[in-house]
Amino acid sequence: MDYPYVSKHARLIKEESTPVVVPYGESPSIIQAIRDKGIFTRDDLRRLQPYMVSLRQNDIDNLSYRDALENLFFSVELLILRDGYYSPQLGLLINQRPMEDYVL
Repeated sequence: MDYPYVSKHARLIKEESTPVVVPYGESPSIIQAIRDKGIFTRDDLRRLQPYMVSLRQNDIDNLSYRDALENLFFSVELLILRDGYYSPQLGLLINQRPMEDYVL
């Protein structure tokens, strides 16, 4: 393989994504503790990272249309996935309705 040629001509696909905190494990209690104290720190971000996924803009738009996302705080642009849009068995429910919509 001609590595200099490949290096010069290769183009990576630009993919912009947005981090979203998913409600599972300890994330709901971490989120509540952050909201209770009223400030968001770098340590809080580190505590939430295991519960974060990166979503493409079309998925963000789709979930926003379904009112499935909320901001951690008005002034902090960290998105939180609302309950009902994550399944431990299925993962994110981006194109589906939340399971509780099917319960009478």
